[in-house]
Amino acid sequence: MKYQIGDKVLLLHSKEEATIIDFLDNQMVSVEVEGVQFPVFIDQIDFPYYYRFSPSQKKSTPEKPKIVKRSLDDLRVEKNKTDQPASAENLSFVLLPVLADTEDEWQVESFKLYLHNGLSHSVQFDYRVSVLGNVDWQFAGKVERGHNFYLHDFLMEGFN
Repeated sequence: MKYQIGDKVLLLHSKEEATIIDFLDNQMVSVEVEGVQFPVFIDQIDFPYYYRFSPSQKKSTPEKPKIVKRSLDDLRVEKNKTDQPASAENLSFVLLPVLADTEDEWQVESFKLYLHNGLSHSVQFDYRVSVLGNVDWQFAGKVERGHNFYLHDFLMEGFN
């Protein structure tokens, strides 16, 4: 056999060094990496000596990102948007989609409903949600000029 128990080998897929613990059959061995034992096919390991001295096969270490230290005086101060006059004089509802946590495609799970006050003055409001003619819930509030007021979430099933 090419390998023996106790040999230091290199795992080709992760470039980690391991120690052979046991032979499972002619094509598999059991190895240990940092205290963790697992089976590996023999064609997935190699002796590490060539990889240690070969410049083209050396493990590349990622560079550490440069940290730029700034003082608080260097940070840009944002101006208050409420001091600026509203460009569009309106009171409107804003629906923002909330995406589901799926990797295959973007899927809207729900919507966040906001009341946006684009008027030049604050507005008192009374908000009621009714389902099939019955008031489900209600509340009153005040939204200042140029601000948004979060109302609630609409599930996507409610729109269908």
